Amino acid sequence: MFRSLLAALLVLALIPAVAAANTSAWASRSVMDRATFTETVDRALDAPEAREYLAEQLAAAMFDALINANERSRLILAPLAGQSPDASAAAIIRGLEPRIEAALDHPRIAAARLRLVEAAHDTLVGLDDTDSTVRIEDDTLVVNGADLLRAALDAVEPRFGQLGVNIPEGAAVDIELASSPGLAATGVVLPTIDRLATILPLVAIATALLVIVIAHRRARALAVVGLAIAVAGAVCLGLVWFGGETAAAAESSVSPTLVRATYDALSADLVTQSLVLVAVGVALVLLGTVVRALTPNRRSVR
Repeated sequence: MFRSLLAALLVLALIPAVAAANTSAWASRSVMDRATFTETVDRALDAPEAREYLAEQLAAAMFDALINANERSRLILAPLAGQSPDASAAAIIRGLEPRIEAALDHPRIAAARLRLVEAAHDTLVGLDDTDSTVRIEDDTLVVNGADLLRAALDAVEPRFGQLGVNIPEGAAVDIELASSPGLAATGVVLPTIDRLATILPLVAIATALLVIVIAHRRARALAVVGLAIAVAGAVCLGLVWFGGETAAAAESSVSPTLVRATYDALSADLVTQSLVLVAVGVALVLLGTVVRALTPNRRSVR
């Protein structure tokens, strides 16, 4: 009786243990790794919807920064946007958007964007840097886009520098890139998950073995362990879906489309890992069922 109860409790503990091990392994490999993170996010930013919304954000920031630095900048920005100097700010910004979007592949913009993504990674994983161009304020990811705007300005019209139209050095051009509940906690949560990435899989394996060792019927226990692993994989898939819905509904100055595209790119590996867990779990259930069917019943033998 005691062994059966202990085995049942271990099975219940196995589900969160496997789910946590799966999530920590994904976070350590995909999110905590700087190269993987920057490559994934940079690729997500190349999506057509992301480029469109990024151009909208940069156009508005560029107009505000240049006009605040020098009101006469309107005389140059307006013709560039296909507008007259007395056009409204909204009209000039709308005219700048396609010019900026077309220039997003410029090497200077690509390099500046990559630097911002790397800074965002360092901020999200809790690396303290007083000179960082990215910070988190009240669950909002804020970037200083001055460097990116200078690159965009040079890509759109290289002669602007000669005319004295530029983003002033030391300017703080804050762009609220994304906002989501719990974002401020990532600097503590992600490093903790990364530290547990080695321990949690061992705990999950040990728990599964204990269930099989303690149980009276090993074949049945193997099938139950497989079922628990499959359920853990399904739980992870559910968490990915729920996180995607939350990311899509999050407030963002750029667009929920950009946030969702980035989330989907980062979570793709977690989806694959979770599907593998479900497949492994189902295979163990089938194996345990077959072994149980082929094993003679002790009472029948007697």
